[in-house]
Amino acid sequence: MESTSKAMQLTLTKLTYIVETPCPECRGDMRAWREKEGDPPRCATVCLACGYRSLQKKEAITTKKLFEESMKTKAMNYLNYGSIITNKKLLEFRLDQYKEIDLETINAKQVAMSALDKFKNGEEVHVIFSGSTGTGKSSLSVGILQEALVQSNYDKKCLFINYRELLEQLKFAMNDAEVRKKITGTVMKEIKLADLIVLDDIGAELGTIKDEARGSVYNLDTLTAITEARENKATIFNTNLTSVQIKEAYGERILSRMMNNSTGLMFRFKNTSDKRIAGI
Repeated sequence: MESTSKAMQLTLTKLTYIVETPCPECRGDMRAWREKEGDPPRCATVCLACGYRSLQKKEAITTKKLFEESMKTKAMNYLNYGSIITNKKLLEFRLDQYKEIDLETINAKQVAMSALDKFKNGEEVHVIFSGSTGTGKSSLSVGILQEALVQSNYDKKCLFINYRELLEQLKFAMNDAEVRKKITGTVMKEIKLADLIVLDDIGAELGTIKDEARGSVYNLDTLTAITEARENKATIFNTNLTSVQIKEAYGERILSRMMNNSTGLMFRFKNTSDKRIAGI
């Protein structure tokens, strides 16, 4: 019987160790499992005398979970309420929903994955998706935003900005001091400071600006301010224009800033049809 007791004691000593803090109930020894280096704690410490089990591990897990949920809520609220977009449902799109229906969409997805790797490594790169309306540029870009948030454990500030809608809001704000203050003081500030943004639909506004003289100047000033601020910050540009057309419409300086740090991350849709019409 004594040998059995010794054997049990040896096994207990081999598998567990006594922690510094005594049992809060009986002041006896509290024991913890011996873990391999790098392994997480198997369970909470326990008192073999009275059975008291520490709630520290459970509390730590709960705290960690609450913190992660708080981070996610904060990041998603920033994206959902800070973005300027006409169709908010688009922000729900996920990268695994992107349909690779041909070689072109397969290659576009590969560019998206390459960009994500660089974003994950902290590289402040630019991505440029160009092509006709409806080819999936916006959806793919939102998918990248959402995946970047997941990979960062929601520790990034991301925004989706429809450039044409931004210009419309800025023009509307010219006649309303309060709205102008909110947009220029808050929205533009966040566009410049966010960790990753999508600037969508660049070029679409060229056919909608009625006051061409004032509109073109204001357009250039706005895009210049954004591209200057985002020159060395992670940004995805979506446009229906070619590089030649961008240069003609906005100038070489804006084109240069857009293309900064974009090596291997520029993709033009040439053959993919309008997915919205095709129902894909």
